[in-house]
Amino acid sequence: HIPSQSTIPSDNVPHKVTIAIDKLHADFSYSSTPKLSPYVYLKAVVKNTTAAPFLGGNANIFSNDDFVAMSSMKMTTPDESFDVYLGIDPAIKIERKLVNKFTDYTGMFTKNVRVTYEFGFTLENIKKTEQKISVQDQLPVSQNEKIVVEQVEPAEKDMRRDDQGFMNWTMTLNPGEKKSWKLKFNVEYPQGTAVSGIE
Repeated sequence: HIPSQSTIPSDNVPHKVTIAIDKLHADFSYSSTPKLSPYVYLKAVVKNTTAAPFLGGNANIFSNDDFVAMSSMKMTTPDESFDVYLGIDPAIKIERKLVNKFTDYTGMFTKNVRVTYEFGFTLENIKKTEQKISVQDQLPVSQNEKIVVEQVEPAEKDMRRDDQGFMNWTMTLNPGEKKSWKLKFNVEYPQGTAVSGIE
């Protein structure tokens, strides 16, 4: 039952009518993968506390009456949660850059190439409130036993990576605060071996 009346012209053109307006609680979080995109993204996890299901399909996202993104929703039953992606927040800045790359050679009889990569990260919170941001990166994962990847900084005892090489930093920044850190690793392989996709 829709508790209001709407006039829909018979003009063979699609029309939209409001079925319901509900206020739902949302838990917000920030995340970034600067290797793929130099931005910080805002996501909300929302619980459907209404008595009706939300049908799956496209969704237009507005913030303070401003259109910010188009997203998609899955079929969500009552009491089920769903993700809403709210796009880029320009008030939180992330930078990832290659600050050093060094090549040397190891081995007495068989020459190996060892390349050291050092990436620098800078995260800045320009907002007027404290924010918690999750930053993800990835170390190369060797598919060849002759190619060896060694994590240098942060030390492996301080930060583990999963089987796909993913690492995650969770930073809490005060208003106006900026934090910097490094990711450093070695890639060693026999001379003449083609290695790509690291930077």
